Amino acid sequence: MAAEINVAVLPPPPPPPLLLPVVAENRKKCQVGDLSQTTVASLNESHLESVGRRAYRYAADLILNPMNQYDCLSFNRPVRPILQSGPQCGFVAMAMMGSLLKKCPTIDQVLSWSQDMGFTKQGELFSAKCMEQIMKEMYSCETHMIDITSEAGRMDFFQHLLLGHVLLIPYDSDKNFAPVLKRGHKAHWALITGYFLAYSKGFVKDLHENSSFHVDTEISDLYHSDNPIFVDTNINDLQDKSALIFVYGHQGKSQITGIWTLTDLLDSCCNLVEVDPGRTANGEGDYVIPAAGIETELCGKVLVVHLEGHQINSCNFSSTAYTSS
Repeated sequence: MAAEINVAVLPPPPPPPLLLPVVAENRKKCQVGDLSQTTVASLNESHLESVGRRAYRYAADLILNPMNQYDCLSFNRPVRPILQSGPQCGFVAMAMMGSLLKKCPTIDQVLSWSQDMGFTKQGELFSAKCMEQIMKEMYSCETHMIDITSEAGRMDFFQHLLLGHVLLIPYDSDKNFAPVLKRGHKAHWALITGYFLAYSKGFVKDLHENSSFHVDTEISDLYHSDNPIFVDTNINDLQDKSALIFVYGHQGKSQITGIWTLTDLLDSCCNLVEVDPGRTANGEGDYVIPAAGIETELCGKVLVVHLEGHQINSCNFSSTAYTSS
């Protein structure tokens, strides 16, 4: 009689875990300006929405009170995003700024002239003074430098922002391109083109009487300013009474407009005290570094670009897609 053989039947392997999309309840875990936790669908949607609506949603994550207790005001000068190739963040920021001016040299032209002048080797710019000279020579624009290491300087920054000037500012850039404090080890240039302000109900409507605003078609508490604020309201009041202040920033490693708190950006700019020692240690540091150091030449330095007399212009920069380093 043949022996009976028992064959064990193993159950099928479990299915792979289901990757759920990020839902609204998880959005508060994201940092401002961080898109790493959003779904592809919401990322595509963000390109269709105005920057003001996106800022409004970020504000809802940061403000403790319900957003219907606030009126919000957004103003922005749109620029064409340009991605940098290598350490050229300052030149790319200037090129994006140049799209608002009549005179628009190419990045290669500006870089070549700056190398001839000894301001840079690879495209790095560790001196705000050098950047100012480049802008005056190559873009023929009126600029002046402000120091934001003092409270008066920070108020000056806010006033220029409200007046519709664009600002070029160095800061430490995090992995999501938001401002961070790294002592200058992640120093990066950004172009600031606008703002988002949140106030208690009624304040924005009072400003509306003397300015050109229109209500957002989807968010009744959001107003878009067609022009910079030209009102008699005290600048201190506009800052002190705000529940939240965002700035709109552009830099050469992302095509998406950054939305950053004003305080975070200014604090980051004021922490630039040294070039990352690791860059020189591994051979990446073939840069022009000011003899006085970046704490003197970069820390707290902001360049204000005056657009008066300059017609809004769309420059035909090279369509080549620059890739970030």
